[in-house]
Amino acid sequence: MKSFEHHRYYRLTKEGSWIVLGQITSVFGMLVLVRMLTEYLDPIQYGQLALGLTVAGLVNQVVMGGITNGIVRFYSIASEKHDLQGYLRDSWRLLGFATLAVGAIGLLLMFVLFSLGYSRWVGLVVAVLFFSVVSAFNSSLSGIQNAARQRAIMAIHGGFDVWLKILLAIGVMLWLGKSSTAVVIGYTVSSMLITVSQFFFLRHTINSHHVPCTSNQSWMSQIWAYSWPFSIFGIFTGMHLISDRW
Repeated sequence: MKSFEHHRYYRLTKEGSWIVLGQITSVFGMLVLVRMLTEYLDPIQYGQLALGLTVAGLVNQVVMGGITNGIVRFYSIASEKHDLQGYLRDSWRLLGFATLAVGAIGLLLMFVLFSLGYSRWVGLVVAVLFFSVVSAFNSSLSGIQNAARQRAIMAIHGGFDVWLKILLAIGVMLWLGKSSTAVVIGYTVSSMLITVSQFFFLRHTINSHHVPCTSNQSWMSQIWAYSWPFSIFGIFTGMHLISDRW
């Protein structure tokens, strides 16, 4: 009994330490990121970046965020039923449908911008929407790693993502010129690299727990039934979060 409690205490301490370390690294990286952006961008460009990122935040809250919550919620259930393969297959399908919805939103936004004579914003909007989609995949993979108790992997990717954003945002600005669009492109490339790394680590985690499937459930309908209220609430949450910037 004492050995079990000691092992449990050690595991919780180790997981908690990784989470704290990841949070500290991320917070410090965000401070450096803001400092670097204000150094390279003028106030107008920085304001455009802030407004553009609110679009990504709203899209994630309304379209992608609800599905991400549902995907993370059902990982443990799928694991207990030994159907992680089916669960992941249906999760990717839902994220694919959400990506198509984001694409439709992007086409509508571009039409509105062209109609109102704000065509100079189109490049930023396209970059921001790509960033929101890639970030949603990254968040889903990170959430699954968290549910799988792979806290070290989650913390390392979270901390590394911020610093990679700094390097790539500066690199893209030096390549394409200083602009809010260049910064978002750097963000997107960073999220893509982290997402690919997350995917390989997740595949290893899933393969190490693979056993013959004992379930024929449709995870898509269950995840969607759990997710859509979060998307509805996300409309109000997203508007509240971005209202001060606008």
